Formats: sequence, structure tokens, C-alpha cells
Amino acid sequence: MTTPRRLRAVVAVILGLSACASSAGSPSSTNRSATTSGTLAVSSDGLAATLEQYRADEVTHVLEIQVINRSGRAVRLSDLRLDWPGLAPVAPATRNDLVSDGQVVDLPVAYGEALCASPPRGDEPTPDAPAAVVATARWNDAGDPQPIRFPVTDSRGVLPRLFEPSCRRQSITGVVELSWSTDWADATSPAGRLVGRGVLRLHRRAGTEPVRIVRLRGSVVLSVDPAPEVGLRQPLLLLGGDQVDAVLPVLIGQTGSCADHVLSQSSQTFLLPVTVVVGDRAEVTLDVVPDV
Repeated sequence: MTTPRRLRAVVAVILGLSACASSAGSPSSTNRSATTSGTLAVSSDGLAATLEQYRADEVTHVLEIQVINRSGRAVRLSDLRLDWPGLAPVAPATRNDLVSDGQVVDLPVAYGEALCASPPRGDEPTPDAPAAVVATARWNDAGDPQPIRFPVTDSRGVLPRLFEPSCRRQSITGVVELSWSTDWADATSPAGRLVGRGVLRLHRRAGTEPVRIVRLRGSVVLSVDPAPEVGLRQPLLLLGGDQVDAVLPVLIGQTGSCADHVLSQSSQTFLLPVTVVVGDRAEVTLDVVPDV
């Protein structure tokens, strides 16, 4: 008997990954001490900020605001958010962080999707507009909290790395929705390994341009391949201009790697890249997460 949406093959994959992870031991904590270089824009209050995004942050859709305090006094920050015309505004992070004079502290915040053209073209340049941190500040833990705004120096180019891929992604997802099976069947790969067999689904949302799936890729611990009957055809899947839905049979399994250094670098295990072409546009690779 199989359990809905978590069939034996997929459970075996997940349990295998868990066993690998347990053999690797617990990962060490990430060192978030920040360094800064170059010219910083500093507010009249003596605060400045840079941006960083670590690999683990990409998965949870956050970035780090690295606050630099050169004010000569401690400041407690709450209700922190990034303000930039290229990203949709989001609710401020409910924080309560004391930043002493001379400190550089990483403060994680969520960020919105890129504000692209309508409809998104996928080739929009990053807006040349200043970014700032908006927060509530309390100096030396005395007096009333007050709103504050201080500049961001994006010396690491984080904003283009957020904006441009988001617009490319929206140029695809505005036309078609991609999703993996919610039901998986037991199967054996051509190499004789236990795998989960399901489908990658395309569902048209708008337009009449043909949509092609040209490439699948797994992660360092998950393999993703077209089912044997798909063969070497290109494209792997075509959603014609008059079609609403199409499916590509796929096999998902383990790569078999349990090496410590591989597992320690696998922060995006279940982000499975799919390369898509809409019409005559440039190909775009999207991370599609299986619902298992």
C-alpha cells in the first residue's frame, strides 16, 4: 500500500538523504562577521550599510543588511527593511538588535520580487536608483524610538543579482506555470536504481507563444532525468501555442554521494533547475521544487 503524495520510491530517496546527512555530522555554524572596504555612504547619524546574500539566504529568500555603526554611540534597531525602487516593498523585519559603536552586524531581512516591466521582458536593466535602510532606532537604549533612514552602498552588486534573475523568472512564470507531480510511482532507472517516477507539468497562464523544456538538472544529491521513453529528443517537451497543458515524464533519484564536503555544500538540495524557452526569447533556468 502506498501513502498519498509520498510513495515508496520518493520516501526511499528522502530517507537515503537523511542517512547521508546523519553520517556527515552536524554542520558548523556560519560565521557572519562582516568586513567592509571601499567608500561607504554614511548618514548624518553615523550609520551606513552594505548588502550580502549567502547561499543559505537564497533558499529562504532573505538578504543580509550589514549595518555599520560609526555614530559614537550604541543604537538599537527594530522594524528593519530595505527600501529600493527595484524591489516590491515587504513588511519590515520584527527585530530588536543592539549595534554598538564600531560594530558591523548582519541583519537578515526578507525582500520582494523585482518590479519589472509589464509584462516582464526578462532583459530589464537594474534600476540606477539609491537604496536605503528604513528602521526604528533607539540611541543608547534611552529616549523614545524614532524613525531612521540611512544609505546602502551595494559594493558587492547584490541588487543586480536579485533584480535581473527575478525579471527573467517572471518573464517565464507570467506565461507558464511549472510544477512537479504530486503523485509519484516506484520505478527502476536504466541503471537499475530505485527512483521515483512522475511528471513535470506545464500549464499555460497567458499568451500563445510555444514553450519548450530544453534541459533538466538535479542537485548535488538528487538526480533528475527524462524518463527513458523521452530519449534524446529536443526539446524534451513542447507546449504548442494552442495548448494549455503538457507533461514530461521524469525520474528522480539519489546521486549516491555521501561525501562530507558534498553534503556540507548542499544548501539547495531540493531546488531542481529546469531550462525553459518561451517563443524566440533567450533560455531561462528556473528552480522548481518538488512537492514531496
